[in-house]
Amino acid sequence: MRLSAGSGSNHDDWSSGIAFGVLDLSGPSRKVFNEALSWVAQIADPFHVVRAAKQRLGESRRRVQNETLDNRGRGDPLYGIRRLLTMAVERLDHDGSARLSGRLAEGDPHDEVQSTYQAKEAVRDIYRITDHTTAVEVVDELPELMADNTFPPEVRRLGQMLARSR
Repeated sequence: MRLSAGSGSNHDDWSSGIAFGVLDLSGPSRKVFNEALSWVAQIADPFHVVRAAKQRLGESRRRVQNETLDNRGRGDPLYGIRRLLTMAVERLDHDGSARLSGRLAEGDPHDEVQSTYQAKEAVRDIYRITDHTTAVEVVDELPELMADNTFPPEVRRLGQMLARSR
């Protein structure tokens, strides 16, 4: 089936003016996008990028809980803050912020969850940048920074995902 914008025009007429396209991070979407609109710059959908960062954070929290306590669940310091970890830092009130800090100090002995939380916030911060040049620089630098072996494996995987989505 061929798309058309009206009588007598073809796909190339209406699509030739497209410069940017927003898509999710899935491989099939990217493949179709590349085939149909190969000249268009791809921009990863903020919802999916931030969701991926939150997923890495959850993985980090669960891994650290298992390593430090040999179990997960009620009563674990990190389990009690799982929702606070996914909240945007600016949405935390004083009590929530204090609770988050206290539980991280109690249940995250090597600051791995804290590092992953900071990585999640760094990803969120990308979408607050209003200057195009600065945004491109940050998007180019962040995956390289996250590749450092001093970061937890979840942060490195997040960096790899960001590098693929550039």
